[in-house]
Amino acid sequence: MHKIMAGFMAILALGIGIFFSGCKTLPFSGDSKNPTLYVGITPDCPPIIFKNGNQILGLEADLARELAKTLDCPL
Repeated sequence: MHKIMAGFMAILALGIGIFFSGCKTLPFSGDSKNPTLYVGITPDCPPIIFKNGNQILGLEADLARELAKTLDCPL
C-alpha cells in the first residue's frame, strides 16, 4: 500500500510540474501607475464571447470591460 501511495504522489508531482511549466511571467514594460489589462480570448462561442465585425462582444467581453473599469486600467 505504501508503494502505491508513493507512486501516486510521484505521478501527482509530475503532473503539477508539467502544468506549471507552461506558466510564464512576462517582464513589465508599461506605466506602473496605469498598467494595461490583457485578456486572452477565443471569440467563437456566442453569446459568451463572439466577434461582430471588428468588435468583440458577449458576456466575457462585458466582464473584462467592467474589470478594467474597476481596476482603473485600460483594456
